[in-house]
Amino acid sequence: MDHKKVAVEAINKILSNPKMFDAMVEKLFSIIDKDKSGSLDLNEIEEFMTTSAASMGMSTPPSRESIKAMFDKLDVNKDKMLSKEELGAFVRSMLEEQKKSLEA
Repeated sequence: MDHKKVAVEAINKILSNPKMFDAMVEKLFSIIDKDKSGSLDLNEIEEFMTTSAASMGMSTPPSRESIKAMFDKLDVNKDKMLSKEELGAFVRSMLEEQKKSLEA
């Protein structure tokens, strides 16, 4: 079976199942929320992005400036913290973009 088709099917399954999507966001949020405050600050996002980049074999992690720019864009209410809802909106957007690129 075509790997792109399998990936698109997996993304569709996640996006069309609110319980599955919410569970995925909850798990991701709990991994990133190191201080268990119930919100994500810039340092937690930066640590997650840097660690993720290294685990994917990227020799150069994203810059603090690029992470801050992304964080500021995601922080819809501008409280300098990311809520589960803000993270969820980002995850949904990323999955939809990934699906589009696989279908192209």
